[in-house]
Amino acid sequence: MNPWFFMLLIGNVATIAATPLPASLYFIKEGQIFRIEPGGIDAYPVTRCVSPVDGFDVSPGDSSLVFVSGNTLFVSDAKGKNVRDILAGPMLSKPVDEVARLNDRASIGQRIASPRWSPDGTRIAFIRNGLQMIDVATSLVSTVHANDPISESSKNSLVIDGILSWSPDSNYIAVSTYRYPAASRYGMSLSLKKREEALVELTTGADFTLAWNPDGNEAVVATASQGGACALMRLDVAGMRLSCIGEDVPARSSFFYLGPSVHPRDGIRVFVGQSHSPAMAPDSFIMSRIRPDGYGREEIRPERWKIQSALWAGDGSGAAVIEADAAGDGRLLWIPASADTMRVLAVNVSAPLHWGRR
Repeated sequence: MNPWFFMLLIGNVATIAATPLPASLYFIKEGQIFRIEPGGIDAYPVTRCVSPVDGFDVSPGDSSLVFVSGNTLFVSDAKGKNVRDILAGPMLSKPVDEVARLNDRASIGQRIASPRWSPDGTRIAFIRNGLQMIDVATSLVSTVHANDPISESSKNSLVIDGILSWSPDSNYIAVSTYRYPAASRYGMSLSLKKREEALVELTTGADFTLAWNPDGNEAVVATASQGGACALMRLDVAGMRLSCIGEDVPARSSFFYLGPSVHPRDGIRVFVGQSHSPAMAPDSFIMSRIRPDGYGREEIRPERWKIQSALWAGDGSGAAVIEADAAGDGRLLWIPASADTMRVLAVNVSAPLHWGRR
């Protein structure tokens, strides 16, 4: 086992009220992965890494974990047992801020980040000098798309910075990209990679969240960092095209969208915020449903939340949400898509959020 890692398998650390969660829920707290059971009372740690966990994912098959700590890629079972390191990189210094990280050539070339399980649980996509893939059974690594070469004189070089998600049919991987050197974190792009085909840059912006149709031929893309019609978009993957479907009321209101989910009977469920300018982020968001064309907005619940991250349950019964409280700390909430009582699950948590199995 890698010496940077050891496990704590006992102890209930964060006591919470009984929660009607539809599945186990994973999140980051105190630099470690925590888990709440479906009918859980307690949140407990499933990792104890010497270096903080820097990104993780949960397999859609058996809820196995993949996570990064100390620039090393680990896998384990759903409760953090049977841990093994499958890829190690050099220790890297921590940049002073996000823009410095985006422009750090050592980080671009050697940082292991953003692991994502394939839908069948046999492969893991991750970032290391581009988009790479590792076969879990054999530990063989292949390059899916390499970053453009980077040097001191490089200008407009394409860099892949993170993975948003695989399509359900495993044919596509949505990634965030930017052009080196980066002037700010808001100069990101949403890009799409299909198997052996070229990487396609679709649109610029920041803080994209994405939800696929079950068949993988379309996706809904949302952004909470800019308002207007293109704050909510529909992605046609076959044509590699985005169409703007957000509600647009020029000179009156700008709508912002966060954490979409596609439901066959209910259109799009998403958190919607509103402000007077497309450049002014809203103070809060409302749990809403809208038609597939982006209009017909209805409130599911009337409450407003200052949301940092949101993840809908697979059965549509509600959403797990990280909200900034009055002190600025992240509160993890379970918000049912009904009149049932909202519950606080844990405090001082951070993204990402991932559902496991029931």
